[in-house]
Amino acid sequence: ARYHVVFDYPRRMLTLAQPGSRSPRGERADASVNAATGIVQIDAVIGGDTLSFALDNGASYSFMSGDVLERIVRQHPDWPRTTGALGCANIWGWWPEEPTWPVVRVPDFMWGPVRLTDVGLVGLPDFFGGIGLGGWYSRKTARPVVGFLGPNAFKELRGEIDFANGAVDCERGAPPDAHDMDIVGLTVQPQPDGSYQVIGIVTKNGRPAVEGIEPGDVLIEVDGVAVTGATMGKVVDALRGRPGEIRKLVLE
Repeated sequence: ARYHVVFDYPRRMLTLAQPGSRSPRGERADASVNAATGIVQIDAVIGGDTLSFALDNGASYSFMSGDVLERIVRQHPDWPRTTGALGCANIWGWWPEEPTWPVVRVPDFMWGPVRLTDVGLVGLPDFFGGIGLGGWYSRKTARPVVGFLGPNAFKELRGEIDFANGAVDCERGAPPDAHDMDIVGLTVQPQPDGSYQVIGIVTKNGRPAVEGIEPGDVLIEVDGVAVTGATMGKVVDALRGRPGEIRKLVLE
């Protein structure tokens, strides 16, 4: 929060500059900043609802209250949806009920004055605005939030966080990525011995995305790539592919 921070995803560059040393670029959105934590939040309009989201560049994906997401999706049944955390939404399998989390692709919405397109959002159990654990994230923000937007929402943008003036400037630099969930539909969990256990099978329209695999199976290889001892990112990337491609999985 002492710096002017630039996340330039298209160029894969992070900049930390002194306040006032850079001229802002792109569309400017007024932001609320928690002075104690430095966490930034901006209101978004999704499906006609105004909702406040934190900006979380350290997250693996974008997450929000499952109850709120479900309410919005009921009004938009045409939005692509699956059930079960997969890809970068799979938080190592250690969070409650990951195999049942809804994953929804929102075609477009406004985050302040910035239009975000083809953003995947994951619905979490009571976590943002309720009591106990539910209020944990909102205790870190200036005002209550319904969730946080992670890097998948901003990969097409160069985003500047101007903490001193409470603003975020966004400049579009790449086409949106609507294929980050083109991936084998498994929810996995790394084990202490470095192996990866399947804890859930993603479903779409009530049908499993993968046949012949059950929770409890251990993933050994993906297309000849050894999984045991690999990072979560390497395992996720090995499971990716274009629609119609085949991935050969070896399981125990």
